[in-house]
Amino acid sequence: MSPPQGLDRNHHNTISPLMNELNRLRDTLRRNLHWHGARLNFVCLFLMALFQAKTVNLAELATVGATSVQISSNYKQWQRFFGEFEFNLVEIARFVVSLINIPLDVEP
Repeated sequence: MSPPQGLDRNHHNTISPLMNELNRLRDTLRRNLHWHGARLNFVCLFLMALFQAKTVNLAELATVGATSVQISSNYKQWQRFFGEFEFNLVEIARFVVSLINIPLDVEP
């Protein structure tokens, strides 16, 4: 008897388009922001929720793709993250500039 497909190590599941986008976003962030992998994953999921919900309201964002139990957890986790994490604005600015190909060595 063969194992179920989900347990077969040789079975390759098709990656969903959303997962593809998440991986591309994480790879882009990883190349430009020198953050811990878990932090990158968290920010990617947050950004994907932002794109999907089209709002910056944390209470509304917490509901994106979440069960009723996860909503409160998501909301609290995002509050902690934004309350405790210090963003390096220079690093983020350089990242944004690199995305839109503005040269950094422009003289006034």
